[in-house]
Amino acid sequence: TPSPKATPRPSTPSAKPDDSAAVTALRACRAKVKAADEVLDAARTGMKHWSEHILAQTDANSGAITVGKMEEIFDRTMKAGDEDEERYRSAEKGYEREKGSRREVSGASTQIRQQLGRCAERQKAQDPVLAAADDGMEDWITHLGDMRRSEQGKIHNPEQKWLATWRAAPKNIDAYDEAADAFSAPRC
Repeated sequence: TPSPKATPRPSTPSAKPDDSAAVTALRACRAKVKAADEVLDAARTGMKHWSEHILAQTDANSGAITVGKMEEIFDRTMKAGDEDEERYRSAEKGYEREKGSRREVSGASTQIRQQLGRCAERQKAQDPVLAAADDGMEDWITHLGDMRRSEQGKIHNPEQKWLATWRAAPKNIDAYDEAADAFSAPRC
């Protein structure tokens, strides 16, 4: 009896690229972007309060508002400041913990490559806003600390310290406003 012949199977190339590394990279990139968005959200609130605080002194000096109104604004923004500092520091820590990067992953499908590209674009667009937010929020947080030390009698001539802070603040507030206004990036 003749031996049965095995029917050869046609070789089938893999129809899909191996996306496992790319999907992992995309998840990490999205987590990093989300954490950065949380930092920017916290900074937006904190920088609004810091700007109002600085503007109150400017407006009182020009006579646009009374000293009493300035003090009301100072009190309101200082009370909000403690929460601003806590939210910002917490968001920063979350951002620092995330390891997502803008790296490309070989072997990714077109769809995943495009999503990684959008994610990388958003990360890159976040960078200047994050840097400006960090400078501005550091000013606000430093001032909040100065006010706490002043209340404890640990700052000699607190009015002089405040006026120096007030004069210097617009540089970082303006840089933050400019960076935030210029921010434009796709969601990922």
